[in-house]
Amino acid sequence: MRLKSFSGATVEDAMRQVREALGDEAVIISTYEGKRGRGAVVVAARDNPAGDKILADAIAAPQPSSDALSAALEFHGVPAALAKQIRDAAPAATGDDPVLTLAAAFNAGFAFEQVAEIPTRPLMLVGAPGAGKTVVAAKIAARAVLAGAKVHVFTTDTVRAGGIAQLSAFTDILKTPLKRIGTPTELSDALAEIQGRAVAVIDSPGTGAFQGPEMADLKRFLMCADIEPILVLSAAGQPEEAAEAAKEFAALGVKRTIVTQVDVVRRMGGTLAAAAAGGFAFGAVSVSPFIAQGLGTLNPVSLARLILRDVPPATAVAAKASGVERAA
Repeated sequence: MRLKSFSGATVEDAMRQVREALGDEAVIISTYEGKRGRGAVVVAARDNPAGDKILADAIAAPQPSSDALSAALEFHGVPAALAKQIRDAAPAATGDDPVLTLAAAFNAGFAFEQVAEIPTRPLMLVGAPGAGKTVVAAKIAARAVLAGAKVHVFTTDTVRAGGIAQLSAFTDILKTPLKRIGTPTELSDALAEIQGRAVAVIDSPGTGAFQGPEMADLKRFLMCADIEPILVLSAAGQPEEAAEAAKEFAALGVKRTIVTQVDVVRRMGGTLAAAAAGGFAFGAVSVSPFIAQGLGTLNPVSLARLILRDVPPATAVAAKASGVERAA
């Protein structure tokens, strides 16, 4: 099944959106009415396309009891202050289901804004070296091509020859133009040429958040046109470091993130810490380096299941023994 969340002023409004988007055969996974005017969210499912199967497999693991939620956050290395915020946001109404309890907390504390299959605004993938920007750029381009859009791919990474060759191999398969860009003026002119006629996906060089000249250069490119920067965030990041880096990228106008490498890590505290520190919305998840497997949808339920999937049983036992507070 492929999960998707629908937001509305009321549960009835969100349910109407479910029926319109998924039809009467949609399976309702959970409903949540937010506090303080947050509206309502309904998580529903529909038939899962092949490209999403790996995400479904990744989160389809036995879950611990709700007694283990605090221990799960500790296991992932979530900073204590953020872990407390998450626990405090978890409503008791979800009962003993830890997935729904944690999903409700994530829905209250984080934003989820999916990257459209056919973006209307040029997208630039930014982030640290090795986070997977080039692969994500190719996945976004491939998805737009399959949706029927004309796509142009640009790269401002003119130094790393291997990266250009990798991206060129992807765009050749897609029969999509790839253009190397050396200056902000070149990028501005290139985007002006295709404005309104094609999707623009821009790959950028690996940028260290604490490297002033690199960040300044990235900012010049972002300011040359109406470009949305999306942070490609490796799930392998250490929480404190990831949070500090997130603030630097947020200062460049980043509002959404695409999480990568969840298939090779067990702990995702850095992911939550970065999203919270930067105020980022989760836009998608990439669970494989293979382009054909595409991007997966990240919503409160799937994020909760990813967080709970690898918590060792011993952790829950230790949590009970030490009197860890219940999250629900």
